[in-house]
Amino acid sequence: MEKIEEIIENINNLKIEENNFYKIILTGNRKFNIELSKINKEIIVENIIKIKDETRLDYDLEKIANENSIKGYFIKELLEKQKNSENKEEIQKAIEIGLEIL
Repeated sequence: MEKIEEIIENINNLKIEENNFYKIILTGNRKFNIELSKINKEIIVENIIKIKDETRLDYDLEKIANENSIKGYFIKELLEKQKNSENKEEIQKAIEIGLEIL
């Protein structure tokens, strides 16, 4: 997916049954922010009761970790922690939040 508008269009073009309710889970890598509130406002399908975002930002983390910057140091530290951690998904989420902020 390249843009949020493409996501909205794909949801609106889904062939769904009138008598069923649906939950949509977005997955994969993305290069843009997903605003669930915007998606929810612009979908015309009334049977969709929930949309969940499980996508990940598409970054070259190794390249960023080698940068001589706060962002590079931040990523390098979290990647090291991730190697030895049982909570890899939590650290991945921290990386994504940090990159969005930095």
